[in-house]
Amino acid sequence: MKALPPTCTGPSISLSQFARAFSAADDPSLADWPLPPGRLILTHSARVAIALACNAWNLGPGDEALAPAYNCGCEIDALLAASLHVKFYRVDQHAQPDWDDCRRRVTGRTRLILVTHTFGRPLGLNDLGTWCRANGLRLLEDCAHALFSSHTNPPEAGRPHWEPVGGLGDAAIFSLPKTLPIPDGGILVFRSGAHISPPNVGELRRADVATVWREALPLLKNHLVQRSTVFRACYRLLRKSRQDHRTARPDDFSDMPASYYFDPALRRRRMSAVSARLAASCQPAQIVERRRSNYYRLLSQISRTGDVRPLFDDLPDGTCPLVLPLLALQRDELCRALRRHGVDAIPWWAGYHPAFAWDEFPEAAFLKDHVLALPVHQQLGPADIDVIAAVLHEVQSSLSAPERLRKQSAVPAQAPDHFLGAGR
Repeated sequence: MKALPPTCTGPSISLSQFARAFSAADDPSLADWPLPPGRLILTHSARVAIALACNAWNLGPGDEALAPAYNCGCEIDALLAASLHVKFYRVDQHAQPDWDDCRRRVTGRTRLILVTHTFGRPLGLNDLGTWCRANGLRLLEDCAHALFSSHTNPPEAGRPHWEPVGGLGDAAIFSLPKTLPIPDGGILVFRSGAHISPPNVGELRRADVATVWREALPLLKNHLVQRSTVFRACYRLLRKSRQDHRTARPDDFSDMPASYYFDPALRRRRMSAVSARLAASCQPAQIVERRRSNYYRLLSQISRTGDVRPLFDDLPDGTCPLVLPLLALQRDELCRALRRHGVDAIPWWAGYHPAFAWDEFPEAAFLKDHVLALPVHQQLGPADIDVIAAVLHEVQSSLSAPERLRKQSAVPAQAPDHFLGAGR
């Protein structure tokens, strides 16, 4: 197998970069970023931003929130931490929300609808936003995957043709570390003109020094893996000796990772100064261009077989892709093999929040069991992408035929059409 470039380990920062950001005295603003207009608040994470939004809207016990059935779990746990009763609405096999199902589930207790721009792909929300405002419902846009993504407005909307994702709801939340190599950071944006009392920034405190360094360790580790042959060899041996991801199956609904649960201690914590400085030095336009280029390059090299195929066959204009999602019948085996060879493949949202019954949502369970994400981040170049594709082909071909047949027999009845037909 061709040697894997060191950059395939994931985004990184060097010790010198981190040290400069740590010791700097300035406190930069992100006000010039391509974000929706409104009141901007920097938080420790996106899930903290969700909790703060619920508090600003005075939501709590007795109030109900609707959220997509295909979810990470951490955003759901943030709603639960705000004492909301959470119900799911259906998504289809392409992770697209069923708005009719969402509307049918609204009751007299419903106060909030959460929508997620999954994988960075913008949702069309003009109609839903209008409907929510007409019915007195808050619309919260989860843009954790969609930092720097943008969408188009219809001519009749009376808005600019191109706008950053997150401006059609009452508020939007963003997660910076998913896209940028920074230790922490979330953004909460309240729509301009919203009649609320958002939290005072002065009430939020910065993380302590030890916490910032601990959160930076994965990024520093990636840099060492990229730069040191000895460290890279040791790291790969370590990865081969352990199981790097969780396995979730529809018949046991495995719990989600412990790190996905909401930590009340972070509720009043703001983004660290280190992360703000590192984020302010980023070039959003360059990041979007590189991620889109990597996505297209990798997509063009993925064979469409009955075992593995892209979840989507396109990339909408304006999308800053977070990852390239695949559907794989042997997702867990494929993920383990890719990670052994240094590709940071992720079994996407494999864990199930234990507070909910999942039998009502077979499409979401199917996605949780079969979606695998490949990296397309901005620190990868064309050669890196080519090797990721080559490793995928070789690993895929090495999976045993008996296991393939066993997996096929276990796939839900709705799966074959999706695997064999064209993606969206």
